[in-house]
Amino acid sequence: MMYRYICFAAILICVWAAPVDEQVMVVTEEPVMELRAPPIEHVLPPMIVPEMQTRAPVVGIMDAGLQQSTDGAYNFHYRGEDGSYRQESAVVVNPGTEYQYLKITGSYSYFDANGKEVVVHYNADDRGFVPEGNNIMQQISTAAKMNSQLPRVEEKPRPPPSHVPVVGGGVWASQMVQV
Repeated sequence: MMYRYICFAAILICVWAAPVDEQVMVVTEEPVMELRAPPIEHVLPPMIVPEMQTRAPVVGIMDAGLQQSTDGAYNFHYRGEDGSYRQESAVVVNPGTEYQYLKITGSYSYFDANGKEVVVHYNADDRGFVPEGNNIMQQISTAAKMNSQLPRVEEKPRPPPSHVPVVGGGVWASQMVQV
């Protein structure tokens, strides 16, 4: 019986001692292996490959500007050669209080793949983000606008964290029964 345990232990030792990776490490001046991504034909179906190989041209910026205030307010804009643009401005509301937030207004525009101009105007503040545009479903814009106009729910101050009562002191002392 002892012979079986010794044989089993010897087999386990041989398995643990065997090399995990049988590659031979060769030190040369040139790299032994280059890491390359597999050809895209092996990753994606052939019908998607031509689409993936075309790239949109880089669009030059014709005009851009940025103004920033130390309180966090800002204003920026840019216009691309392709007719796209974006502009955004933010003002600080309730500065220096615990209820300080940015009120942001902005818009952007671009031309989609069919040549149609997409224009979006938006507002964002402590009550949410409200987008409106010709590519945004009216239900989404309406729901966002309604949500931002709901009356504020005033938060009641939270009581301090409760502590484990100490016998003989505080509120619990007045509730103790004298024996």
